[in-house]
Amino acid sequence: MASFNSDTAGKASKTDILVVGCGVGGCAAALALRRQGFSVRVCEAAASPRLSSGSVAGGVQIAPNGLRALELIGGQALLRRLLDYGVAAPHGFRFQTHHGDLIAQLQVVVDSVDEHEHEHEHEQHEPKKHSDEHEHEHEHEHEHEHEHDEPKKHSEESVIRWDRIGGVNIRRAAVVAVLLEALREQRDVEIEFGKRLVELVEGEDSVCARFGDGSSALASLVVAADGVHSTARGLILDAEYAKPRHTGFISFGGIASLPGVQLPSYYAKELVFTLGPRCQLGFGRFGPEPSSCSSSSSSSSCSPSSTSLSELDGEHVWMWWTHLRHDEELSREQLEALPLRARCELLVEDFTEPLRSAVLESSEILRTQIYDVPCLPVWHRGRTVLLGDAAHAMSSAGGQGCSMAFEDACVLARLLDGLKLDGDTDSEQLESALSRYSAVRKARVEPIIRQAQQNDARGYARDGDAAADGWLALKMKSLFLWMMSGFIARSLRKLVFADFV
Repeated sequence: MASFNSDTAGKASKTDILVVGCGVGGCAAALALRRQGFSVRVCEAAASPRLSSGSVAGGVQIAPNGLRALELIGGQALLRRLLDYGVAAPHGFRFQTHHGDLIAQLQVVVDSVDEHEHEHEHEQHEPKKHSDEHEHEHEHEHEHEHEHDEPKKHSEESVIRWDRIGGVNIRRAAVVAVLLEALREQRDVEIEFGKRLVELVEGEDSVCARFGDGSSALASLVVAADGVHSTARGLILDAEYAKPRHTGFISFGGIASLPGVQLPSYYAKELVFTLGPRCQLGFGRFGPEPSSCSSSSSSSSCSPSSTSLSELDGEHVWMWWTHLRHDEELSREQLEALPLRARCELLVEDFTEPLRSAVLESSEILRTQIYDVPCLPVWHRGRTVLLGDAAHAMSSAGGQGCSMAFEDACVLARLLDGLKLDGDTDSEQLESALSRYSAVRKARVEPIIRQAQQNDARGYARDGDAAADGWLALKMKSLFLWMMSGFIARSLRKLVFADFV
């Protein structure tokens, strides 16, 4: 168990909340907590914002519940920014054979969803606005209907309905850029890069975070959102929980090359999953990638203009992905050395066009090992609390990684509402709020982590070198999916419309 000394370091100025990590979870938490009136300092280990696919892998889909959380954090303005650089998939998911024949459609949002059951009074849940800030007023009344067949181009006057969007396909780097830009517009927020956490030292009413460059930061509360390989997790929990679990899968995919190819219209409305003899392949349209900070910058943090979302690398693109079983945990060098481009030809050799060519002619192959953090005994110790992947990393087969981090940020901000983190708050009050946060969020995310594990085992269990499934095996898989599609769709709707706040 990590030991905490009673001494605090130096005479450094103290902030209310230190957020460790400037990824999707850290930025969302900092934004939500600042909107509650807390002073916030964000420290990130990387030398600059990770705004390229080389530093932040591929794309993600933000589910309706994740969109709701973002609206609670940043209002309609934040959703508009997100949709400017993502692609709204109004329906949900399409499953098809490798010949393109429909197996099942899973619609997350449908016309028949009870309007009253899923409407929420957002102003009751949105973090309160601090009196000395100029904030956007919450604008929506849930009075406009949006069609499902085609996503409409939103205007400044239109209301974006999170409960009428099946998901938003977006580059992970673009999510970070959107949140970082919104965060930089807030007062009383410091953002620093090149700050690698090495130690947490707790005092009576504060925590001192020490970094690899010799500097330190003093705060009343540390929110550790430092990712799946979290340093903070190892500092506050026993050694057995320090490292994440290697799931035995590699996620890899690429930017599809489709010059002059006309795809069926449903590809623009759904994420398409194709069941083939050797793999299950995901395919969808994603937004552009934000430009990175200038590598010549000598500052440890980039200026707002250098990460402006008006600077984009390319246009909307088509991306594909799959998971490959690989039981051995690899080093970064070993992972990069895997001949995955050559493996692609075997995986999609039975696929029809244009998917086969889209994969084989990909301009870039992205790869990452899949880890999860299945079940921690607690999410906090003293005045340090875990959030996002640091607390509950899950396989991307669950489709909820980013959305769960956004929910974490909303719930934590709401439970801390009203607490004064300047020494006046009773430690028992803070302990109660953090214990409640851990209990509520553990109950929410742990079943999703288990479901993601099952999705990997069922959908991606075949090794790429193994013999292909025969005609009968594929037929049985398709039949089972068709029979279960109604149940799966209802389960998805129950998940995304759950009242997490």
